[in-house]
Amino acid sequence: MFHAALKNIHMKKFLYGSVAVLIVLVAFILLFISYANYSEGTRAGIVVKISKRGYLIKTIEGQLNEGGMAAKDQSVVPTIWNFSVKRNKEEVLKQLEEAQLTGERVKLYYKEKYYRFPWIGDTKYYVYKVEKSNSQGLNLQNE
Repeated sequence: MFHAALKNIHMKKFLYGSVAVLIVLVAFILLFISYANYSEGTRAGIVVKISKRGYLIKTIEGQLNEGGMAAKDQSVVPTIWNFSVKRNKEEVLKQLEEAQLTGERVKLYYKEKYYRFPWIGDTKYYVYKVEKSNSQGLNLQNE
């Protein structure tokens, strides 16, 4: 009887310990995919769209036209890159809206996350800095 009770206590300790380790492991994984970056980089182009989307939780989404050329007929084919902006980046949003209105070419600095969180944005790419580009947009007129 005593031996069975002792075995039961050890089993409970093992079970509680396993659950605690599992909770810590899951918390670590969630923190890692929330804060760690898969990559960082820049993209350049013209901001063509900024929108606030969502019913309960608004996310800020945008599109950047990176330009591009078609090989066969030398025509311009837009390459659109979708990105998100975190809600606390109000200065970045202001700069993006200004660039969209003026049609200026910009360089966007972004961080790519491991996972897309729907309450933060619709993409894994989060723009954190906007820089005006010295080069002009595409000039399609013949001179």
